Amino acid sequence: MDLFARTQWLRENRWTGYAFAVGGALAGIGARFALGDALTGFPFITFFPGVLLAALLGGVAPGALAAVLSGLLSMWFPIAPSGLSVPWPSGWIGLISFAAVSATMTLLTDSATRTSTRLAAATAHDFNNMLSIIMGSLEIARRRMMQGRTDIDCLLCGATAIT
Repeated sequence: MDLFARTQWLRENRWTGYAFAVGGALAGIGARFALGDALTGFPFITFFPGVLLAALLGGVAPGALAAVLSGLLSMWFPIAPSGLSVPWPSGWIGLISFAAVSATMTLLTDSATRTSTRLAAATAHDFNNMLSIIMGSLEIARRRMMQGRTDIDCLLCGATAIT
């Protein structure tokens, strides 16, 4: 079973993605404070998992919410100095890069989730079509046998030749 199938029950509740968006942003700032000076030069690295998880479980809007909350938290609670400040130019380059990577992750994750859902539906539909042909052929063969007819070879071949 793949990741998309295993997390389908979470995606069915539309608020799950938003909860993960808020929780992921808060976990990102918590990890950032916990790692302290080890993140010098990489202020947004702890926020990517939250954005990805929110996008996986909720789609584009929760992924975008996680990215915006993460960006605001990283600017409001920088390790030093505090306050809503982004130094020029390195801070802005980092913020724009974070936004671009977050948007790309969110859109690709949403696309992969939608594709997986469509593929699963198409596969189930194809399987049901083939199963209907097999069951129909076997039912006709059974009826002919009950009538004493022996011309069932083509029906049995048709039921077993489907791939």
